[in-house]
Amino acid sequence: YCLSEKRIRLTVILLFLLIVGYSAATYRRNALWQDRVALWSDTINKSPHKPRPYVNRGVAFLDKEEYDKAIADFDYALFLDPKHVWAYLNRGTVFFNKGQESKAMADFNRVLELNPNNVEAYNNRGCIFNKREEYEKAILDFKQALRINPYFAQAYINLGNTYAAAGRFEEGELAYKNAIAIEPFSWKAYSELAVLYGQRGDYQKEIEFCRKAIELNPYDALIYVNLSGAYGKSGDYANAIKYSQKALSLDPAQAVACNNLASAYFYLKDYPRAIVFYDKAIALGFPVNPELMKLLELRRNKDVSTENKNN
Repeated sequence: YCLSEKRIRLTVILLFLLIVGYSAATYRRNALWQDRVALWSDTINKSPHKPRPYVNRGVAFLDKEEYDKAIADFDYALFLDPKHVWAYLNRGTVFFNKGQESKAMADFNRVLELNPNNVEAYNNRGCIFNKREEYEKAILDFKQALRINPYFAQAYINLGNTYAAAGRFEEGELAYKNAIAIEPFSWKAYSELAVLYGQRGDYQKEIEFCRKAIELNPYDALIYVNLSGAYGKSGDYANAIKYSQKALSLDPAQAVACNNLASAYFYLKDYPRAIVFYDKAIALGFPVNPELMKLLELRRNKDVSTENKNN
């Protein structure tokens, strides 16, 4: 099981924000049954001394984000077989998802000691280096994964993310396009490429590739947030509102969509609605742009003062 990191990266341009669902990965699913916990629990009851069922049940717990139960299963699998590569790899994934990067790194390093050609371990370790902003180390790991498996599309996406984070946009663009060449239906590659174009200020291409990502996956709220931001930065506030509302229909707790709506309504001088979504963004814990905050608070105070005078 390889880790799947979701990192939100925010870029302020004017008063619109761009959100990046940072993909760090791939993961190995050892079982595909619907009720996998029950299935592997039954297998464990029948074969309590075999490590694989514990690993598979741990993966099922990992999918359900029941991390402590997953760790317990991976620990027991390693008690039964101290050299079980997938137990280390999957436990490292859990540690990463829990924010315990040092423990995750130790597990991925152990995988590479046991199997120096494990592409998932290089990919996952590269994600940790990327998160730590150790970009050169991350690039080396992703490239090593790709030397071992040149068709590992997710490694190209992660390599593109690293180049983008390091400001090496041309290399990032190439990496994303390589991922698309391998997996033409990879909505994540299109989505991340769109973000890169947005970072470069090419909002029309950002819109184009967001739309391609939506064609492949119309259910991801973050793509609509990015699309709304691109329209907002292009001055098309009607579409900024349209796609922010779509994002909220998929994820009502999407704070960036609320912020983008507040910005769009502000530019359209629809101050009451701007204030409504500004308040929602703050309630969701979003750090609203200070300039927008100042302007809307001034507008709110002005409206209250006018109302008091009328009364």
